Amino acid sequence: MPLKPDRPRRHRLLAFLAALSLLLTVVGGAYSFILGKVEGIQTLDITKSLGNRPNAMDYTGPTGPLNILVMGTDTRQGQDQRLTGSGGNLSDTTILVHVFDGRKRAQAVSIQRDALVMIPACDRGTGTMSEPKLQMFNQAYRIGGPACTVKTVESLTGLYIDHFVEVNFNGFMDVVDAVGGVPVCLKDPVNAPKAKLKLPAGNQVLNGFQALGWVRAREGIGDGSDLSRIKRQQLFLGSLVRKLRSTQTLTNPVRLVQVVSAVADSLRTDSGLGKRDAIRDLALSMRKIRPADVRFISVPVRPYPTDRNRLEWIPGKSKQLWFALKNDTEWPKRTPKTVITIPASGVRLSVHNGSGTEGRGQELASRLRELGYVVTKVVGDKQPAKKSTLVYGKGREDSVKTIAAATGLTPVLDKTMGKKIVLTVGPEGLTAKKVSVSRKPTPGEAAQQGVTAEDQICVSTR
Repeated sequence: MPLKPDRPRRHRLLAFLAALSLLLTVVGGAYSFILGKVEGIQTLDITKSLGNRPNAMDYTGPTGPLNILVMGTDTRQGQDQRLTGSGGNLSDTTILVHVFDGRKRAQAVSIQRDALVMIPACDRGTGTMSEPKLQMFNQAYRIGGPACTVKTVESLTGLYIDHFVEVNFNGFMDVVDAVGGVPVCLKDPVNAPKAKLKLPAGNQVLNGFQALGWVRAREGIGDGSDLSRIKRQQLFLGSLVRKLRSTQTLTNPVRLVQVVSAVADSLRTDSGLGKRDAIRDLALSMRKIRPADVRFISVPVRPYPTDRNRLEWIPGKSKQLWFALKNDTEWPKRTPKTVITIPASGVRLSVHNGSGTEGRGQELASRLRELGYVVTKVVGDKQPAKKSTLVYGKGREDSVKTIAAATGLTPVLDKTMGKKIVLTVGPEGLTAKKVSVSRKPTPGEAAQQGVTAEDQICVSTR
């Protein structure tokens, strides 16, 4: 269903997680102040177009789990004149945001536009119904707008969608500009003529127009696939969340008003979420979410058997994903960021006593030997250390992870140490616990783990 022509800024794009759930999260504490400055989010009631729906999650209280579908289209109508092409009224990007019970964690699942799925019969908005058909996911929006997109997601996942959000091109650019740009790290230079984007390698701060090109471009960046584009979108949204939570943003009332005003002027939501109190309550209920608690993954996919240019959901894994979210649990289970591959018996180190108390170095060395470590020597430092430390030389990266996990210390690289590992006991004392060795995840497993809004990763664009 098209938006009204007299409201061009409310056309859609970029499935922009921070636009509602995360943006309102970070401004939750200041929301009572800025609420009066944001008016008139456009709403659309799609209830009658959804037909038979899955059951909503059973919970009580104001902070139960929620499913929010954030979507956009590739329309150009009414957008910035620098945007080229005609678009096609398709969903450009779609993200399903599951907010867990307690509203302290969220999982954002990117749904690939190129995946072939069964789109159910949908109300075209003209008084006629479409026929169920296997086609690309982004066709759902062309058939019946947000109602058909929501209906498709519900029929494929068995999840009840509590709310939906649309954001347009201009709104995305306005938000990025309102926060003073968003940092990204590039391993390689970028030259994407169609996106009008040319950037050197290294750390960059993108303005709104550059950011739009960065998250949308396919030609000239990476392998040109929707999967690589989704990865860039997820990392960018994580960086945006970090920027929004930065002290500079949150302590500047003028900037807060600019950010929220930009979002409000670019949103279209379901009628329930469009109510003023509903947005306020949602913001306040999620104010404790941290970047590390926002996890981005994608629907597990593989090439479609008869068309390698299209994707299909992997039946077993996608079913596990939707079953987990339906039961308010994360999928897949998170693996530790530090994977221990060297057992204690393979770690050689020396222990220094910098505690100022005689015998503490020998005590720690005895404990380490009990656990299987090879302690080559114990040294009593003449001057007490300020705190316990773990220092290692180049080439001992894997070994030091084991002792770091055992002691809880953060390892520090010293290139002048050769291949030594030195563990120093500080005045506060130090002990060690038993840790287990685990295998490194395969590239596929690592990719499926996704990223959090806390992760800062340099992106390869080749």
